[in-house]
Formats: sequence, structure tokens, C-alpha cells
Amino acid sequence: MIIETKLDIGDEVFFIQNSKIHTTEIAEIDTKTRVNSYSGLDTHCYYTISVNPAGSQYTVSGFTDTELFKTKQELLETL
Repeated sequence: MIIETKLDIGDEVFFIQNSKIHTTEIAEIDTKTRVNSYSGLDTHCYYTISVNPAGSQYTVSGFTDTELFKTKQELLETL
């Protein structure tokens, strides 16, 4: 099975956290697949970023496609 993602490891992304725009890179991509109620498969991607804007040494995981953007312009258009 081939899973195509909106973002790739190493991509620079923009996101909002604590009412501020931040930029970082994608460190990991985790996928979860499950059977839905129509006997089809639902696949969800969760992204781990390489730098935590809060200043912690630990990475932050669990971002979805809808929370990360390739450009600052894409992010601003969703507001």
C-alpha cells in the first residue's frame, strides 16, 4: 500500500500556536489506518515537528494536515 502525504519529512512548514505563527521542519510522519463503518479504510497522517516553539528540547507530535501549511500565505488564507 502506498500512502501519499501532503507534507514530507524535512519540509519547512508554518503553523499557529499560542496565537503566533511559527515555522519548523517535519521530523517524522506517523500513519494510522482503520476500517470505517462502510468497510473501507481511513488513513490519517500525524506529523512530528523538529523544533518545539515553546523552547522545550522535546519534539511535538500529533499535528494533522489541516494544522500545518507549506507557506505562510496558505496559513493566512485559512484565517
